[in-house]
Amino acid sequence: MVMSLYHTKSLNRANAPLAALKSPICQAERGGATNSYESGEHRGGLSKQIPVEHKFTFQRRVFMRKKQLLFGLAILPAVYLASGTETSAAKFTFNAFYFGPKHTSFTKKRWYPYLDAIEKASGGQIKFKRMHGFSVLPPPKIYDGLARGIVHVAYTPTVFTPGRFKRTQMLMLPGLARDRVTGAKIANEILRLHAHKDFPEVAMPIFDYSGPRELWTTKKPIRKLSDLKGLRVRYYGAWKKPALLAVGAIPTTMPAPERFMALERGLLDGTLERSTTVEPFGIQEVIRHRITFNMGGAITVIPWNKGAWNKIGPDLQAKIKAASIKAAIDPIAEMGQHDDINLARNTWAKKYGLKNIDPSQEELAKWQKIIRPLWQRWADKLESDGVNGKEMLAEVLRVQKKHGEPAYVPYVKP
Repeated sequence: MVMSLYHTKSLNRANAPLAALKSPICQAERGGATNSYESGEHRGGLSKQIPVEHKFTFQRRVFMRKKQLLFGLAILPAVYLASGTETSAAKFTFNAFYFGPKHTSFTKKRWYPYLDAIEKASGGQIKFKRMHGFSVLPPPKIYDGLARGIVHVAYTPTVFTPGRFKRTQMLMLPGLARDRVTGAKIANEILRLHAHKDFPEVAMPIFDYSGPRELWTTKKPIRKLSDLKGLRVRYYGAWKKPALLAVGAIPTTMPAPERFMALERGLLDGTLERSTTVEPFGIQEVIRHRITFNMGGAITVIPWNKGAWNKIGPDLQAKIKAASIKAAIDPIAEMGQHDDINLARNTWAKKYGLKNIDPSQEELAKWQKIIRPLWQRWADKLESDGVNGKEMLAEVLRVQKKHGEPAYVPYVKP
């Protein structure tokens, strides 16, 4: 039983003088003493030092606790009404998981607004317990953890499980999607038709496109594709490796938390990142150049655990479906004025002294010739896996045009 400090003068730990907090009774409490002190049986002899006025009986302390509890219950209605809290408790509470920290701009501007929109659409019947961190589920284990019910809704990057979600990899191809907004629209329009094939273990997946990765280097400025020869570049996600190999770079993989030290120690010469992932890992301290080759983005799926989804029933399911796409796309559009490219140009370069390098049109044309065969290789790979890859690629290009995305544009200046 944890001991509490009660004093004849209503002294408490919040406003107690330092001397009082250094008293033997406080020292006994902080030292983890048992409640044997009430019977005067302290083995360390502290009971002999405690003044008589401090020796409340156990029964009296319980009585005081009951008084405090009754007082709290008495004022609770007033606090409840004054705070504007909803008059009815949530019917369902689910674990919502994002592997990144709470303090990032993505968490505040993308993930939490999405969860808020779902809670609002449910009319207060759904509340999310918001969980974070690699210790809960490392990125490669998020999807399986959600399917098993460890969490119920999760921001689930597919880049950490290359080869598993075959149809989803199309927007990870270098140069295939220009920006986050268009990529998210294309993903939700196409992948929703095929989601049950790539994600049979979960319910109601919607899709986010994180925006193109670009090359960040520690020392060497890259102005030509030939400058990449021999550089050790950290990558993740499908089809980044063959693109790097095609220009003579040395593709390297490692867990995200380790890349800062690898860059700092010179074990890596560069890394493929989007600017929203740079600051949370402190990478801005060890990189100097940002080269705007479109190295391909990443598709993230936001699914529900099937048990949780079935539990809420058809009425709530209909409301959540209607709100989810809007909630997934709108925050991306709102971030469009300061997305990956603009954020780096307007903020990061000034704050950390980073230099942006825009390749010439000649170099971009060379890059285009390198990446186009990768798109066909992706379609051929799907064909070999029993999926109509050529038809899917044609569908991607068709939807690009529908949303005003010119086909085969590896990079467009903001």
